[in-house]
Amino acid sequence: MGEENINPMSLLECQDVTYFYKNTTKGIQHVTFRAYPGDCIAVIGKNGAGKSTFLNMVSGITTPCSGTISCSPEINYHDLGFCSQRQSIDWYLNVYDNVRLGAMLAGMRAKDADQATKTVMELMDLESYEKTAPDGLSGGQQQRLQVARAIVHHPKIMVLDEPTSGLDFHYSKKLFEYLYTRCKEAGSMMLVSSHDLTLIEDYCDKILFFENGEQKFFGQMQDFKKEHPVSKQVRILYQGRLEEATKQQLSRFPIVLEEGAVSFLQNRNIDMNEIIQILLKEVTIVNIQSEQVSLRDILAQREEQYEEKSDLYENGQTGDPRSLGDHQ
Repeated sequence: MGEENINPMSLLECQDVTYFYKNTTKGIQHVTFRAYPGDCIAVIGKNGAGKSTFLNMVSGITTPCSGTISCSPEINYHDLGFCSQRQSIDWYLNVYDNVRLGAMLAGMRAKDADQATKTVMELMDLESYEKTAPDGLSGGQQQRLQVARAIVHHPKIMVLDEPTSGLDFHYSKKLFEYLYTRCKEAGSMMLVSSHDLTLIEDYCDKILFFENGEQKFFGQMQDFKKEHPVSKQVRILYQGRLEEATKQQLSRFPIVLEEGAVSFLQNRNIDMNEIIQILLKEVTIVNIQSEQVSLRDILAQREEQYEEKSDLYENGQTGDPRSLGDHQ
């Protein structure tokens, strides 16, 4: 990570970062964004979208083919904490010494390293395994050990690739709470990829979205949601009986019609007021319920749209699916 041409307020800056896999034209292209103290950034996309490759570039493991990744002049390599998706444990050391080694390699003094090790082992509920060899731990405990070693030195830039893999919800939530608090109170930042989209939605405020190796979005979580047509799940409860002609009239909308209820995803292509007016001609509306569609729902719908467009593209009926919803 270089230090040149960095915005003085940002901790990390990527400028047109591109990487191609060996002997292919596939890779990651034109990644550009700035990250600031307090940023909790979710790196999302389906498997193979390029998330791990990108995080490896930020950590310095992989070198970009072009573009720059820069950090603040106040940041050095010791200020980086990286948890790889691949296991990174020293098997010849016990649990305590594994975690402490992470602190010592980051340049902490022995006394500070001891205190930091104790604190993070308590956080990850590993204190009763201090003298245990890593191969005596369960898979989830090994993952907690790996995460503890990555964050023991209180890094300013935390890069975490699937840190909750193998963890139950209790430990996953506890970790995200710690990471969020660290960012907001200590001025750190995190880049995290995870399939736990509920936790991503609860504890991340920005999204870096990859699709087919391209950056499709970087910005606020709420802006990502607003940009997609699906916004709410709506359920209208009614009393009375609908005639067949009215049901036929309603069938032109993408709705689910049940006995006493009409459900649909509200978006810019559906007029809820028109549906209500049709219903009021014959029945009494007793309640309208709505809830925000989750990040998982949005990503699932986007993937369906991408696959549908890919099928049409292969049949020569539409343009390149990679143009779907570009925003950077």
